[in-house]
Amino acid sequence: MKTFFEIQKNLLDNNFTNVRDIFSEIDFEQRLVGIIWPRWVWKTTILIKYLWLNNLSNSLYISADNIYFLENKLFDFAIKFKNEYDWKILIIDEIHKYKNWQQELKNIYDSFPEIKIVFSWSSSIDLKSWNYDLSRRAKLYYVNWFSFREFINYKYNQNLRKYQLNEILNNHLEISQKLPNIPIIKYFKEYLESWYYPYYVNEKQKDNLKIIETINKTIYDDIANYYNVKTENLIYFKKILNYLSIISPWEINSNKISKTLEIDNKTVNTYLEILEKWWLIRFLLKDTNWYNVMKNTSKIYIDNTNLIYAINANLLQEIKIWLIRETFFINSIQNSKNSIVHSKMWDFKIYDDIFEIWWKNKTFKQIKDIRTNSFLVLDDIIVWEKNIIPLYLFWLLN
Repeated sequence: MKTFFEIQKNLLDNNFTNVRDIFSEIDFEQRLVGIIWPRWVWKTTILIKYLWLNNLSNSLYISADNIYFLENKLFDFAIKFKNEYDWKILIIDEIHKYKNWQQELKNIYDSFPEIKIVFSWSSSIDLKSWNYDLSRRAKLYYVNWFSFREFINYKYNQNLRKYQLNEILNNHLEISQKLPNIPIIKYFKEYLESWYYPYYVNEKQKDNLKIIETINKTIYDDIANYYNVKTENLIYFKKILNYLSIISPWEINSNKISKTLEIDNKTVNTYLEILEKWWLIRFLLKDTNWYNVMKNTSKIYIDNTNLIYAINANLLQEIKIWLIRETFFINSIQNSKNSIVHSKMWDFKIYDDIFEIWWKNKTFKQIKDIRTNSFLVLDDIIVWEKNIIPLYLFWLLN
């Protein structure tokens, strides 16, 4: 136990000053709270801040990937936690790194009603794959990466709030005029390249190495261990990401990837679904009522713009700026839990509204079949009017 105390003390001394907005949205009064997130989203700071706000004499933070749990059971640890120390709050980070975690976590929950448990999990794997009894007991929260709004708030001491999609569509002129007097476009371009991951917030210099490291750890650690993928096959996950970063999304399908990388189509589909579950790519479905993720996928995108910049820099490839715009837009809409699909007439459809994403020189005169529910979303503009909206405003959704 002494080792866990020392780890906890070190984290408390160094790691809870910056906390994500979602911290205030989590109901920690629940007996079993699960927080699901990708790598590098300040997840530990959320757990440690909660720990710090509670009575440290009856709380403990542990990480399930600690070597202690290679030879010791989590359930046995909980017995000692309760019987020898009579603690009340157990915080378990990286719980997916522990084998048989679902069953043992359920057993801890059922056996010790006095213990409140907060655990973290680093994959968006469908809850259908979870133990039913566990999933219905836990209150789950999903944490996205750092939004541009959060970046501005932290970096420049602002207090910008989130907006709903309908607010941005109906009041974008008023919203853009109320924004702080800072070089928004300059910072927005920096964010697209480097600030999606919070680990850059307090650093003066940025590079792509940490992002490439995040990709590698997700593939060679998380994916490899969770799916028991053979080491020699893991390189195909990187090859798929490299391929997706240099080809247009509408030119992508599993057959092309299969032929290019010389692996069978079934394996490609499986690997694509895994990459999506671990937040490295995202699917955009067609505008149709028939739902089947792979068969109905119209486009496949690298998950976020920082990944695109990092992978292309690593491959010495030029960046497609239109792809950056589209990826940011899709990311903002999907992360705010709004439904977006690919539209045949325009770029995208969100509910009953249609959108075209472009640079500032695009006008409605260039577009046929204009409708009242049609919007131009343009890059490199600050304020506009009517149905023309600055691209950067959509970061206020998250």
